[in-house]
Amino acid sequence: MTALRAEEFFRTEVAGPAGDVFAAALALHIAAGLSCVVAGAIAATAGKRPGRHPRAGTVYYAGLTAVFVTATAMAVIRWAHNWHLFVIAVLGYTAGTAGYLGRRGPGASASGNPPASPASSAVQRPSRSSARIRFRSGAGPTSRAATSSR
Repeated sequence: MTALRAEEFFRTEVAGPAGDVFAAALALHIAAGLSCVVAGAIAATAGKRPGRHPRAGTVYYAGLTAVFVTATAMAVIRWAHNWHLFVIAVLGYTAGTAGYLGRRGPGASASGNPPASPASSAVQRPSRSSARIRFRSGAGPTSRAATSSR
């Protein structure tokens, strides 16, 4: 078995300055992807509370952003060969952004809890006391009127 040299590993089949840009983007892409793996493992093993979990999530999202940017650059350079990888990068970054903003989006409180939606505050559920009053008035399912008509 022969050792793989760096020149062979980063061979891009792109001539000129674009090949150098592609190789640099590929190196950054690999480093950012590895940071996502490490940060994701830390976030997955840490409890969901302030501290390690949100910090690891922030590092993960920064790495995901770098992966998306480098994937975009590499796809532009070799569009005919890598357009499908660009589609995967867009889908992955969209999912990551949705998850990140779902917890930290505009209006989120300092505790990290998302704000209540206007729809949830407009719909008010009856309290337990009003439910007790309604059933005590004789209209409940166990009243004599309800059971005698069955």
